[in-house]
Formats: sequence, structure tokens, C-alpha cells
Amino acid sequence: MDYPDRAQVSADILEIGRRLEAHGYVVANDGNISCLIGPDRVLSTPTGVSKGRMQEDMLVETDLEGSVIRAGTKAPSSEIRMHLRVYQENPELGAVVHAHPVTATCFAAAGICLDEPILTEAVTAVGSIPVARFAVPGTREVPDSVAPFCRQYNGALLANHGVITWAPQLELAFFRMEWVEMYAQATLITRYLMGRSNWLSGTETQPIEEIRRRMGIRLGGEPVYAADSPNVEDVLPRAGLVTPEAADPRTQALLDGVEKLLRQSEERLERLSARIARQAAAQAADMLRRERGAADGGEIR
Repeated sequence: MDYPDRAQVSADILEIGRRLEAHGYVVANDGNISCLIGPDRVLSTPTGVSKGRMQEDMLVETDLEGSVIRAGTKAPSSEIRMHLRVYQENPELGAVVHAHPVTATCFAAAGICLDEPILTEAVTAVGSIPVARFAVPGTREVPDSVAPFCRQYNGALLANHGVITWAPQLELAFFRMEWVEMYAQATLITRYLMGRSNWLSGTETQPIEEIRRRMGIRLGGEPVYAADSPNVEDVLPRAGLVTPEAADPRTQALLDGVEKLLRQSEERLERLSARIARQAAAQAADMLRRERGAADGGEIR
């Protein structure tokens, strides 16, 4: 592996920190960035500083075991061990970016992988993204949680935490962070808001996989694909007069579904009201019986 110049890596780390903040991928002191600058040298971001406001003298140089070789004005991040483990697991990797982009982090919090083949760019650039099991940030459990994925995928969602991406070069590791967030947004909108997405079929993903190989992208997992392609015909826009019911082919089905839910809710409410009324009547009768027994001075039977 050819290692980049330390001065250039320093400038690139500062720039990517600014871009992470500008994208809203980090807030406060979140996130961290690292890059190999030698066979046993890593330059990384420090702890306790906004990634958009770093200075070059804050960066920390360590070896692959985490020992500080060249200290900055701030201490190394406690999450540097996660970065070092990535390099140890896969010697072909040269840079790591960790951030908390909102949509992808929500998928991490929900324990949902990003693996639906809905975008050619996502299939090409990152492939599938797994969810690494939960580990308390800053602990030695975090490196162990990401280790199984370093040789097969281009990153991982960290359960209830955030996102990590890696690559041979620093800018590519950042690009993969952007792609993961875009992939998460597209999945969220198509699956949960639109309620529909057209998956790529095996015949469509096969040439994309060939493009990946030609680009030298060997990681990304085995692609998921649909049995049949729903994308074989053009979808033309409507023209002329369109009734409100026909404005969307799914409108009537949606209305029918809403009406069914309303009927079911009304039926449940009626049953609940009747049960409450019976319970209230029974309680009232019991109270009346007790009051009469007390007035008569006799036992309540």
C-alpha cells in the first residue's frame, strides 16, 4: 500500500470534519476520522472537539496498538480502538470515518440493515450494510462488534449508536458515509412513506456487480435481488382529466383500508363501552345493596 503524505492527510481530515458538520452528520463533539500515514502510523481526530472546528495541531498520531507517537494539543479519542481494529482486520483499508447521520443512525437504532436493492448507486458504491451488535461507546466491546464485518462490507451501522465506513482512501471512506445516509433516506421514504419500492432483479444486479469488480470494489456483501423485475416497462405520466379517486392508482385501496380500520375501531369502541357500562351497573347495584343493608342494620348477604 502507498501511504499518503502526512501534511496532505492532515488537511484532508480537517476538510472532511468540516463537511461532516456541514452535512449534519455530527453534532457537538460527535464522530471521528482516521487515516493510515505509514505501515504502523495512524493520524486521527482528537477527543472533545467539534469536527468542524479542528486545528492541525489537535490531530494525534499513534501506532496500530494505540500508543501515541506524536501528541496533539488534545488527547486521542476513546474510539480510536475501533479504527485500529478495522486496520488490523483488513490490511487493504487505509481510512475510517465514524459519524451519526440521522437517518442511517435511526436504522441502527431500529436494528434494520440496509440491504434493499433499490438504487444502482447504493448497490455499486456500498452494497449491503449490516448492523453491528450493541457495544457501549468508548469500550473495548466496540472494536469486537465491528471486527466481523471489515473483510466483507464497506461499513456498518452501530446498534443504537451511529455509522462507521472504511475504504483504502480517506475521501472514499467519507463518500461511503454519504452513500450510506442517502441509501437510508431512500429506503425510509420508499418503504415507510410511499409504501412501495421496485427492487432490482438478479439480471439487473449482475451487470452492476461486474461494474463493481471493474472499479476494484470487492467488499459489500452478497447482493439481494428480486426474482422478477418490475422495471421492464416505461411508466408514463397521466394526461387529461383525472378524477380524484384515480389520481393515484392506490388511492381507492388506501381509502378502503382506512375505512376498514375506522369500522374496526368503532366496533372495538362499542364493545369497550358496553363492557364499561356493564361494570358500572354492577358496581352501582352493589353499592345500593350495601347501603340498604347498612340502613336496615342487618348483615349484607
